[in-house]
Amino acid sequence: MNSTMTRLTRTALSALAVAGLGVGLLAAPAVASPEAGTAVRAGTEQQRANCFVRFNQTTVRWGPGDAHRFVTLVNAGQGLVYKGWSRATAPVSNELWYKGDLWGGWSNVWIKADKLVCD
Repeated sequence: MNSTMTRLTRTALSALAVAGLGVGLLAAPAVASPEAGTAVRAGTEQQRANCFVRFNQTTVRWGPGDAHRFVTLVNAGQGLVYKGWSRATAPVSNELWYKGDLWGGWSNVWIKADKLVCD
């Protein structure tokens, strides 16, 4: 499944580059991530990465954790510009969540990290 998502990610990024969108993110140099094994890219304001939702009907929230207010549901392939991470404290502790801006939509929202694939 990872190879399928990698191909989908590369296809989506290639399409953006051809369309002239997201070129700044594609050209930014790679830097170390706050979470081991996750590549992020240097942005003008802060570290950023392109992430894509892995599953249909993925929940988006206003904060890290299921106790935070529901924003919307998104489907597989939805893009997220990475802005940070946090671990939830309630109701289930220590779940990793990523903060970011949904492409073409909500800003400063949170999605559980295991629901995303990031380059």
